[in-house]
Amino acid sequence: MEVLELDSLFLSKRILVDTDECKDFVSGGVLVSNIDGTIKRIFTSQEEINSWMFRSTGADVYDFKNKIIMSGLIDANVNICSGSGLEDFSSITKAASAGGYTCIVDNPMFSKPASTTLKNLKAKIVDARSKNSLNIDVGFWGGVTRDNHDELIAMANQGVCGFKAILNPQDSHPDFSHLCKEDLKKALEVLEEINCVFAIKPDMELKEPIIPENANLKDYNTYLTMKHPSMEKCGIEMVLDLIKEHKMKIHLTDLSSSEFAPLIQKYRNQKTPKQSTLSVETSLHYLSLASEEIGSGMTEYKCSPPIRNGKNKRQLWDSMKMYDFFNISSSHLPSSIKTKCLIGGRNRGNFIEAANGISSLQFGLPIFWTECRKNRMSIHDVHQFMSCNPAKLCGFDKNKGKLKPGYDADFCIWDPDEEWTITKEATLFKNIISPYFGKTVVGRVYATVVRGYFVYDANRPNETDEPIGTVVLKKPMKRSERAIRFTDNDNNEDDEL
Repeated sequence: MEVLELDSLFLSKRILVDTDECKDFVSGGVLVSNIDGTIKRIFTSQEEINSWMFRSTGADVYDFKNKIIMSGLIDANVNICSGSGLEDFSSITKAASAGGYTCIVDNPMFSKPASTTLKNLKAKIVDARSKNSLNIDVGFWGGVTRDNHDELIAMANQGVCGFKAILNPQDSHPDFSHLCKEDLKKALEVLEEINCVFAIKPDMELKEPIIPENANLKDYNTYLTMKHPSMEKCGIEMVLDLIKEHKMKIHLTDLSSSEFAPLIQKYRNQKTPKQSTLSVETSLHYLSLASEEIGSGMTEYKCSPPIRNGKNKRQLWDSMKMYDFFNISSSHLPSSIKTKCLIGGRNRGNFIEAANGISSLQFGLPIFWTECRKNRMSIHDVHQFMSCNPAKLCGFDKNKGKLKPGYDADFCIWDPDEEWTITKEATLFKNIISPYFGKTVVGRVYATVVRGYFVYDANRPNETDEPIGTVVLKKPMKRSERAIRFTDNDNNEDDEL
């Protein structure tokens, strides 16, 4: 009898596979190599499973019955805020693993120091690798500011998955400046040369906000009126106008207003000699929350751009149904109760003074799936927007984002029918503040697997394997490879991020 002790088998009646032959649910098993943590084979019949079981001895077999096994979730928009004390790599990756995520990508702007130089980026990578603290894989964005263009090539060669920039001075801080139009032009020229994804948060300041003298600062509408959708629309129009002269990969993040849809469609319908590929991203809170539910002083709901009304939320969902290049992220950004103005005193509940940011990473899957059910979207859509598309965006799609032989054995195992209530007690991220506490959702994660190892198991939360996460860095491309890639991708619809 053949002994196959270095393999593990994951069984389920609902495995969402994504191979050339099948892109649907199968009842069967996923065979994982415990040598390199990749998927060796997908069994689609009981006969195949029985044959393997007969030939194997001592191998691990995990039967998840009717629970779904799908590729692990990837969040390309997480503010880990390392060095700030608000969060750290250990706490955030534990929280992410409890939510079915197997890889997250850290934003450059809110860590201390910000990832805007090669030196700062290397320091962050060292921090992430220290103390064996990563429960899941972590990648990094580099930051683009008005004065760091000479650092971009070096950071690209270090392995960032792309670069991020902001356009609104209200979102900037001393370590991370916003870009004006001229700054953006210069950044586009540099990043086109190195063929890196350029992610831009398009919300921009049209004029300095003025707060009425007698405004109620605890009323959410006071803040909302300062953040008109036109700020986002004008930023998108400026970006789309500038990228007409460039052939590169552009990603628009943190879209809160449904007004972006016709602008994107118009751009994609244009045929120009140099046309950038374009993808977009919205966050969980814009798809699941509405301004009408935000009461006086409930600053845990504050983010930038702001949560808009229910009509806008419904229109965002309609836009998602039209396009296949969407990404869904948490845009997880922790705050303390002090900076959120949630402690006693005159400033309690002050929406103007409160810090931006919503924490939701751990609960992303049930939040999104609950809303998907209301909007007649499927588990296939969850896979597309929360696993497959983010993997493409970040350049991880050669080994992540699909259940396919040769890919990393990164799994999210969950029950799409279980209803439960989000509580503080279940929360693993630091600074336990979130507008989702007390909300009832559908869909519960039961296990998360990274390269064949359990990093989260709801049935034995204190008995999972040692942290197996690693820092994921992209290999830099040579100049000649860039040229070939641009040529080969001409008029290729499949190249959308």
